[in-house]
Amino acid sequence: MGAAFNVLRGVETTARWRSIFGTDAQRDKPTKPYRQVGVVFTCVQRKADALARMDLRVSTPDDEVIESGPLVTIGECPNPAMTWRGFIRATSAYLDLFGRCAWRVVAPVGPSPLVEVWTLMPARLSAERDDRSGELLGWTYRHAGGREERLTVEEVHYFNDPDFEGGDELSGLAPRVAVAMAIEQYFKSDLANLSSLDNGVEPGGALRVPGELSEAQ
Repeated sequence: MGAAFNVLRGVETTARWRSIFGTDAQRDKPTKPYRQVGVVFTCVQRKADALARMDLRVSTPDDEVIESGPLVTIGECPNPAMTWRGFIRATSAYLDLFGRCAWRVVAPVGPSPLVEVWTLMPARLSAERDDRSGELLGWTYRHAGGREERLTVEEVHYFNDPDFEGGDELSGLAPRVAVAMAIEQYFKSDLANLSSLDNGVEPGGALRVPGELSEAQ
C-alpha cells in the first residue's frame, strides 16, 4: 500500500521522452507533475525527508511523554513493511500531491496484540455516501491489481487540507493545484529546452534576401 511512495523517480531521460509526454497535442500540461517536473519532485521529496528526520515523540494531551507501550511500538513500526520514517514520508507526499491522506487501521490478528496502520493511496480511495442524507457510510479502496475492497468508517482515518469552495469537504486542496500555472511553465520550459537540444541547438530556418538590407528595412 503506502510502501509504493518511492517507486516514482525524477524527470525522465530523453530516450523515453515521447513515451511519457505523448504526442504534440498531449504535451500542453503535465499529467503527472511528480514524475515530469523536477521542481515538484524536489519540493515533495525534501519536505518529506525533513519530516522523516524528526524524532518521534508520543505524549498525552497534557504533553506527558510516553516512553513505552503499544502506541510507541506502533509509532516506531506502523506496519510490517514500513518504519516510522517511511510512513511519515508517504503521508507527507500524499498531502502535498493530493491534498489529502488516509490511514487504514487494521485490528490485531490472532495472538498478536499489535494494531497495524497503513497509508492508502488517495487516488484509489473513494467515499461511499448515503444518497439522501450524504452521510459517509464507508470507503472503497482499489488495489494496484484492480481488486476493490470495502472499508468501514472506523477502519479509515482520513484527513485533508479542506477546500470547501469545491463543494466536497473530503476533496482537499493540494499545494500543486494552487501553483499549477507555475508548474506548467516549468514543464513547458523543460520541453522547449529539450527540443532545442535534440535539434542540436540549431535554428529551424533562415531568411535570405537578395542584396543587402537598408537600415529602414
